[in-house]
Amino acid sequence: MEIKGRAAVVLPDNVLFEGGAGEAIRRQLLKEVDVHSLLRLPTGIFYAGGVKANVLFFDKRAAGDHPWTEKLWVYDFRTNQHFTLKPSQLCREHLQDLVGCYLPDKARSERVETGRFKAFTCEELIARDKVNLELIWLKDDSLEDLDNLPAPEIIAREIVEDLTAALVEFEAVAAALKANAGPATRSPPTRPCWPRPSASFRTGSRTAALRWPAPWPDVERAVSVAAARTLMSTCHSLPATGASGPRDAPTTSARHWSSRPAPPQRY
Repeated sequence: MEIKGRAAVVLPDNVLFEGGAGEAIRRQLLKEVDVHSLLRLPTGIFYAGGVKANVLFFDKRAAGDHPWTEKLWVYDFRTNQHFTLKPSQLCREHLQDLVGCYLPDKARSERVETGRFKAFTCEELIARDKVNLELIWLKDDSLEDLDNLPAPEIIAREIVEDLTAALVEFEAVAAALKANAGPATRSPPTRPCWPRPSASFRTGSRTAALRWPAPWPDVERAVSVAAARTLMSTCHSLPATGASGPRDAPTTSARHWSSRPAPPQRY
């Protein structure tokens, strides 16, 4: 990219807040280029479901000792906005407020904050945990006012998009587990690996513990809320231990839930 060059890059949400290499890249961008604008795109505008993306605008500057980014202007075009490929399509008229706030033909010093358009200084961005650029300040009306929910087809579409995104995450987890497993001829561990409880969920009069093998900490971190809810629905098939007999009384359903002998319980 040449000096004084201008660019706009479409990024998924995780690029804005991931740690490690992601944090290092964000720090480098704020220092070496003028990251001046960020557009939070609404959902339902891509053919692929579950896509949550942003557009990052920046200008290339010559190398210097101080960060080139002074202010990052963020336009939230996602909160309380609902679009679909059919029939609620995104049109040019929906972008008129964005164009009026962005002022493409004027100096950025003439920009004015509005409800959806807000500026953050470089010092504020660097002070955030991991230089997190996922900046949200508007309230979601559907969470505040249950009587003013979106249309059923919009809610259904958002559910499909969230589930699709969760499936993509699980595909990545499965690929990581397969890569860590190594060859199929790998010898089993010499010592037993007892399951340990990772989380517990209350379902009616039953309490079930979700357990993962101890050597798999990455799996615990990868399980999302959607996965927990799915597993929670399975817990209804577990016996109500402690309600009609001793807590450690073995049952067929309990043995079917885990083929390994359960470790001693601590109370």
